[in-house]
Amino acid sequence: MIDNNKLQAIVQILAVGGLVIALIMSILYDRTELSTNIASGLVGFIGGAAIIRKGEDKWH
Repeated sequence: MIDNNKLQAIVQILAVGGLVIALIMSILYDRTELSTNIASGLVGFIGGAAIIRKGEDKWH
């Protein structure tokens, strides 16, 4: 059985991988506004995950 931490890591890897693929595709198809939005979401997602993992989440 997969514990919660491993499951959360798998879901985060899949989410980041999907965002990276979408970012690459939007860059290749010259969609600058979409690229900016995806990159912003990717940075926010990774930053939020790092803060939660470190244990300094003061907003919740």
